[in-house]
Amino acid sequence: MILNKNIAILTMILVLASAQSSAFPNDNSHNPPEPPSFSAMDSNGDGVLDQDELKGPMRNDFNQIDADHNKEVTELELNTFMKNHQPPMPPEH
Repeated sequence: MILNKNIAILTMILVLASAQSSAFPNDNSHNPPEPPSFSAMDSNGDGVLDQDELKGPMRNDFNQIDADHNKEVTELELNTFMKNHQPPMPPEH
């Protein structure tokens, strides 16, 4: 009888521990996907991005990303823009 009681208690502990760990998803589950690399976006391989090579929100921000306004975005311009426009970090728990 004591053995059955110990098994029941152990089972309850394992079930509760399992439920608690699944209640808190992995921290990586809330991170946005990484943007494509500069070279992946440079579809014609000329070392700069024009407005047609940018997609989504970055295309809308082309004039802000193109710091010297020469109608081309260099890797340095893109990296600077991305660094200065990172989303805020979620609060630590």
